[in-house]
Amino acid sequence: MVIEFTKHALQQLKLRKIDKTKIITTKNSPDEVTRDKYRNNIAQKKFENYLLRIFYTINEDTKTIITAYKTSKFDKYIRDLNDSSGVNNS
Repeated sequence: MVIEFTKHALQQLKLRKIDKTKIITTKNSPDEVTRDKYRNNIAQKKFENYLLRIFYTINEDTKTIITAYKTSKFDKYIRDLNDSSGVNNS
């Protein structure tokens, strides 16, 4: 599947100093995937001292990265990483 970045996403990655390889890693092997109120997908992955959240859409064979950011608020955004059910009850 092709991964594209919006202009906004590229600007935010540069501003927030997020490497594209971290985006690809998070997209390919997230700790959790949820959706926002606009039905955008949100892939999240915990790194050493931060959580990376990427927002994206899927259209046919293309995943379009909308934006991404780092946060230290693990408890606010991620479910129990030891829960292997893969179900998000929010």
